[in-house]
Amino acid sequence: MTKTQFRGVVVFSLLLLFIAGVVVLTFSDTLPPELSTFVEAEFEEEPTAVEFLGFAVVVLTVIGNIGLLFFAWWSRPLFAAGVVAASVATVFDGPVVTTAPEAFIFEMGLLLDGFMIALAYFSEAKVYFERKAT
Repeated sequence: MTKTQFRGVVVFSLLLLFIAGVVVLTFSDTLPPELSTFVEAEFEEEPTAVEFLGFAVVVLTVIGNIGLLFFAWWSRPLFAAGVVAASVATVFDGPVVTTAPEAFIFEMGLLLDGFMIALAYFSEAKVYFERKAT
């Protein structure tokens, strides 16, 4: 795998993150009234410690994702740990209501994240992340 090919996968991942935001804003109106009420009530509550921690993990994961573009040595473990931590945090988040398009984009993003971790650690792209001797 060349640097350009790997960067293409990473750019697609970042693009999918942007698309996820658009989908969340676009399709939230398609929920039935009962579920819309639940979602609105969730937004009106004060954020919990798990939500703050989850937001911090997402920010660090995005930083790791951007680092992957430049083959920064620290980006692989940061991105991999962030994906795992964000996945584990969903266990403590409580009930979540999403539309089918939102769920589809999120699942595709998770699959792509796993693919990127595999490429970064187990393909020929791994040599691009090694520290150069100075």
